[in-house]
Amino acid sequence: MGHEIFTYFPEEINHINERKFLPQGNGALTFHKLINEIQMFLHDWELNKKREKAGSYPANTLWFSGGGQLPVKVRDSSQKKTILTNLKLFQNVNLLFPEIQMSTYNHNETFKALKYDSAYFHFNSDEYLSRYLDYFFDELKSKKYKKIALRIVVGNACLLITTSSLGKFKFWKAKKVISELFNAS
Repeated sequence: MGHEIFTYFPEEINHINERKFLPQGNGALTFHKLINEIQMFLHDWELNKKREKAGSYPANTLWFSGGGQLPVKVRDSSQKKTILTNLKLFQNVNLLFPEIQMSTYNHNETFKALKYDSAYFHFNSDEYLSRYLDYFFDELKSKKYKKIALRIVVGNACLLITTSSLGKFKFWKAKKVISELFNAS
């Protein structure tokens, strides 16, 4: 019979106390032993020694995530789409903003997809992000742009927001700070 374990996604572990973010449940000890063996193997791995000499972080563990539980089915408020996820971030964003599409984030593919009419911004605070969102909203109001697609990325979570002149108020009407969406529990 297979193991029934519960795991957390890496994005969720800062909310988990006492190392309970490691696999839990029937058969979890097998996974703990495997993680320990892999850590011992990687500790003396020649490639990791080279990485450390070069000032890079070593690869030092194996992470199990998503096992043992079926994802929750969440419908948006408009009942137009359904997503399957156990990440609270995606569940809450899906319920608050039905026009936001969820996608995984692949650094290489995303940068290959950037074209001359696209821009990539990195924001350290909501204040700067808010300033750029206000700019895009003003451009939509003036009808300079017919459609805008924004990608908001935190770690490996990516929110893809596509809005047009007709749908602009659906996204901007809700007064939510971006950090509230990503920290929602």
